[in-house]
Amino acid sequence: MIGYTTRVQVVRPLEERDRYENVRYNYEAGEVRDVPALVSLQPVGQDSDDENRVMVTGTWVLRTRPGTDIDLVETDRVRSFHGDMKVEGIGRWPHPIRPGGVHHAEVKLQVVTG
Repeated sequence: MIGYTTRVQVVRPLEERDRYENVRYNYEAGEVRDVPALVSLQPVGQDSDDENRVMVTGTWVLRTRPGTDIDLVETDRVRSFHGDMKVEGIGRWPHPIRPGGVHHAEVKLQVVTG
């Protein structure tokens, strides 16, 4: 059974362009929105690199309750008790009896420290 016990926020970045017209995402100036529904946030794994410095990459998965979608795009960040996490992928499972509806969402997240 999955426990939906975690409050998160979505950080939607401000899109800026540099002098070469490349898009840059400014998360400091972005919009921070509370996600109204509790979610499940579970660690999936981690990897480390010890060549020149200690770097730990953690992978997490966020799941919404059945019948709940989340306003999230791939350029957003998810903020939780663990800090800001990069969105690596978003899966929206179709609802079995509501055509065009979402049963739940699963989001792969990554956090890098070190």
